[in-house]
Amino acid sequence: AARRTHVNIVDLIEWGRSDSKEKVQTFGNVAELRDYTNKTGNIFRNMFDQEGGSVVLRHLLRKIFQESL
Repeated sequence: AARRTHVNIVDLIEWGRSDSKEKVQTFGNVAELRDYTNKTGNIFRNMFDQEGGSVVLRHLLRKIFQESL
C-alpha cells in the first residue's frame, strides 16, 4: 500500500508533529507530487541515502525528480 501512496515527506513529518485532525495531503501519482513539491519547495534533503542509513526512510523516499518518471 505504501508504494501506491504519494505524499510529501516534509508535510508528513510536520503533520505527524502537529495536533492537526486533518489528514495529510496525498496525490494521485508521482507527477502530481513532483508538481506540488516544486511549487512549495518542501524538499526533504536525504542525508540517509547511504550504506548504514535508515532503511525504512530509504524505502519511503521516492526519487521524484528523475527524468524517467
